[in-house]
Amino acid sequence: MKISLISNPKRKEKWAGKTEPLVQWFSHHTDVVEDPEKADWIVTLGGDGTLLYALSHFGTKKSYFGINLGHLGFLTSVDFSQTDTVLERVFLQNRYKVEHLRYLRYQGSDLKGRAVNDVVLKGLRVQDMVRYDVFLNGDFVCSQTGDGLIVSSPVGSTAYNLSVGGSIMHPETGGYILNSIATHSLGIRPLIMGEKHLLKIVPHQPMSLIIDGRLEGKTTDPVEVFPAEDAFSVIRTVDWDFYQVLRMKLHWGKRGDERC
Repeated sequence: MKISLISNPKRKEKWAGKTEPLVQWFSHHTDVVEDPEKADWIVTLGGDGTLLYALSHFGTKKSYFGINLGHLGFLTSVDFSQTDTVLERVFLQNRYKVEHLRYLRYQGSDLKGRAVNDVVLKGLRVQDMVRYDVFLNGDFVCSQTGDGLIVSSPVGSTAYNLSVGGSIMHPETGGYILNSIATHSLGIRPLIMGEKHLLKIVPHQPMSLIIDGRLEGKTTDPVEVFPAEDAFSVIRTVDWDFYQVLRMKLHWGKRGDERC
């Protein structure tokens, strides 16, 4: 099994002292290749952003293992402090399980691609209010006015979507979520859609298109979003549990000084 290591060069100084011993361990115990395209597994050294970068760039033909060197590390599989024991179990003893993460595809008149977390449409300026029409499987749903909208995958439901009051979906669930940002209506709520549903957003004016937190450009044309048929393979420890991650990382159910 060939392994490629990916880290964020912009965080080299911040993570000094952490990446070096990890690189040495993998070089000593595994078959490391420089070119990620030639690897079977891609190991990311960083935070959620580094893992998102790898997923979006190298697709579903690889398996991914994220080591968290950053702050939250919600998507990664292990924190740096746990690597002494976890790496041996996963890479030398082959004790792991695979989680299949569903993602989204988007397309318009002159754009298309994949979104791991979310597709976001906003006004070109922070202060702009925007209006757009929503269609589902060709049927008109409603027109909305507000700061914009978030179309979130299940794994992205705990990201931007969660921060504006959206529901949490298990990462392996089919379907996706449409959530409005500061909509000018008391009646608009997040909408959970099925995995066979095709969402179309028709802007009334130019809007910024943001994919997984990265500005892709602007569009005045309709944008279609739908769940992809395949999924990413993310390597997890045998005892990894989504709900434990919610408790530990997002303090799910915590009251005061209670232990998560």
